[in-house]
Amino acid sequence: MSSVKVSVVLCTYNGGLYLREQLDSLLNQSFMPYEILIQDDQSTDDTWQIIEEYKILNACIKSHQNSQRLGLNQNFITAFFKASGDYIAISDQDDVWQQDKLDLYVKALHDKDCCFVYSDSFITDSKLTVTGRFAVPDHTLIDLVWMGLAPGHSVLFKKDVLLGLKNLHQIDFIYDWLVGLTALSVGQAKKIDQPATYWRRHDTTVGRQDFKPVEYEYLKPYQLLFRVFKSLLMGKKLKNFSWQYENISLILNNFDNLTRVKAINKFVTYYKQEKPWTMVIACFIYLRLHQHLKIKDWIKSVYVPLHKYYFYKYTGAGLRG
Repeated sequence: MSSVKVSVVLCTYNGGLYLREQLDSLLNQSFMPYEILIQDDQSTDDTWQIIEEYKILNACIKSHQNSQRLGLNQNFITAFFKASGDYIAISDQDDVWQQDKLDLYVKALHDKDCCFVYSDSFITDSKLTVTGRFAVPDHTLIDLVWMGLAPGHSVLFKKDVLLGLKNLHQIDFIYDWLVGLTALSVGQAKKIDQPATYWRRHDTTVGRQDFKPVEYEYLKPYQLLFRVFKSLLMGKKLKNFSWQYENISLILNNFDNLTRVKAINKFVTYYKQEKPWTMVIACFIYLRLHQHLKIKDWIKSVYVPLHKYYFYKYTGAGLRG
């Protein structure tokens, strides 16, 4: 598939400390990208100077500096539409790619329905010493109402999937979650069986996360019902809950003509309202969406929306702070 045109989209903000290592790893790929598009979000360190230095020496590098700060998500989303390749591989500014990363990803595109490729990553410290492995679980479309499909740095996707978003100007969402949800609405995802990125985690990482499992009290079904519905009856709203699910609904609205998307969007419509009666309806829609499960697991699935709501309420996980 040497004719496949892959644009690497790299967004930067004050990333000068590690940027050279990442640019070197992109330029040393065994499958060379069609272009490396770098969009800088008004860096105040030497990031822009490094970009221009590499651009002079490498014709495949294209650069753009925003006239004003856009923030992480809008920086990536606007950069995607500047890319001229058929596929877009997302790059963080401080990671390092394995030399065969793009080659592995492009080979995974042999399935004509595949429009999204991702993999696990090695977690490293600031010196690229491997400290663990970030494993991305398999997800179906309904799972993406709770979380993104894969971290952006591990993703390659077909650019055309974004053309299905007719209301993009209304959407203010996490860029990699947006891409994953859109891609799975219209096509299939493929996971590479081996880590392909050294994912550097350090104090200055943009959008930094700590990979510590969030612990919260396990509740029996009757306890869960009591606590969630008590909160709903009191009219307490979760911070950013409405924002998250309103954006998910805006994305899914573009594909409401597809039966599987329409059913999930209906679930989101009720779930996002945070009212006792809408929560009951959402739970039974979720149950209906899982009829393929064995009977015991199917019955348990009715509690999943309640567990997620309780998890959000007491941890804030999954919601923008």
